[in-house]
Amino acid sequence: MYMLDTNICIYIIKKRPSTVLTRFQTISSENLYISVMTVAELQYGVDKSNAKRKNQEILDDFISRLQVLPWEETAVQYYSKIRNYLEAKGTFIGNMDMLIAAHCQSKNYILVTNNIREFERIPDLKVENWI
Repeated sequence: MYMLDTNICIYIIKKRPSTVLTRFQTISSENLYISVMTVAELQYGVDKSNAKRKNQEILDDFISRLQVLPWEETAVQYYSKIRNYLEAKGTFIGNMDMLIAAHCQSKNYILVTNNIREFERIPDLKVENWI
């Protein structure tokens, strides 16, 4: 099972790089998920864009092809552990990245991202880059 990070979703929507879109198309939709946190980031991008209506339609179409996972209590526990670990190490990543990573770990999925450098700081998080 795969959870798509925000940057991968953007690559798929823009259809470039083509390697990401090709990989995405080879995986059954039953195995593709996005966190509600990723949807929030994507919606933020739509809301600040100059072409809100067009971009909203594109986002809605994209999301309709995936399974959006709601935030759950188990993800809260993972978030706390991740944040405490990173703070103790003096290593930081963005709050949304921590939330997405926690959600992914709580489901024991593979996080697909082009931001390996940030996410590899989190112990036991399975990551894959499709680029």
